[in-house]
Amino acid sequence: MMFPSGYNLKSPIELLILLTIKKEKEIHGFDLIKKLNQFKYWEPKAGTIYPILERLSNKGILEKMEVSEGKVRKKSLYSLTKEGEEILENNNEVFEISFDFFEKVFEIGNEIILDDLKFIEFLNNRIKKYLGFIQKKKFEPSPESISELDKLTALLNSEIKNIDKKISDLKKEGKFVKIKIE
Repeated sequence: MMFPSGYNLKSPIELLILLTIKKEKEIHGFDLIKKLNQFKYWEPKAGTIYPILERLSNKGILEKMEVSEGKVRKKSLYSLTKEGEEILENNNEVFEISFDFFEKVFEIGNEIILDDLKFIEFLNNRIKKYLGFIQKKKFEPSPESISELDKLTALLNSEIKNIDKKISDLKKEGKFVKIKIE
């Protein structure tokens, strides 16, 4: 996956590592692995993470500092370099490209794998999650932010009308029998 400004991150995992390090400011490799373990469908292994950290350090995206903690052996502490900060801060495209990649995977997978009910359940869960992100996000009180949120509100209202129409059409097409479940 090619990212802007000539930075060639080899996988979304590298982006996830950079985002995690940015959030933590600096972190030991072991602690990074623990943080990444929060994902329920992926268990990061040292054999995957440490080579990525080394590669990003060699490219000048991460700074690797050796620190001693008492009598314990030296540990590596990782932080973003100026170049690493630039990748994340000046290039919103980095995030968008990764998101587009996963969106394409979803688009293809949904056609092949998900039945109607699973598809609706999947979307329901995702939409709840995305709307939760909006609630947590601290937006700058700017006219641009307000304008974009207004556009989002209009889009959501329009889509609610489309979904209501689809439900109405489905009810007209099918004959539904109410069943009392005891």
